[in-house]
Amino acid sequence: MKFLQKKKIDSLNELQKGAGLSASPTASAKGNEPETVQPSENKLSYEAQKELNKKIKKLERQVADCEASIEETESAIAIVEAKMATPEGASDMQLYERHQKLKQQLDGIVEEWERVSMELEETKN
Repeated sequence: MKFLQKKKIDSLNELQKGAGLSASPTASAKGNEPETVQPSENKLSYEAQKELNKKIKKLERQVADCEASIEETESAIAIVEAKMATPEGASDMQLYERHQKLKQQLDGIVEEWERVSMELEETKN
């Protein structure tokens, strides 16, 4: 009786219910079987969805990074082109070389952006 008072329970049956036990072991096994199958299927789809969302977020970050790099590179190209338009810059071969490197860099970034954007669209659909 003191045990039940300590646990604040009126009967042993409530203790069994609270612990998830059943009066009959066979009823317990039969009752729990569908419950254990269902959560594992839900968990699998949840895990798959979680991985898909993770991949989408990663691709979205990559697209954003590419877009930021494109903007930076285009700005750098504009600065070099402005310098090339001056009389001193027109004869500076280093500016032309820098311009060509920036253009090649921009082409590479745009290709990467296109690839990642296509992968993102395919992943979303």
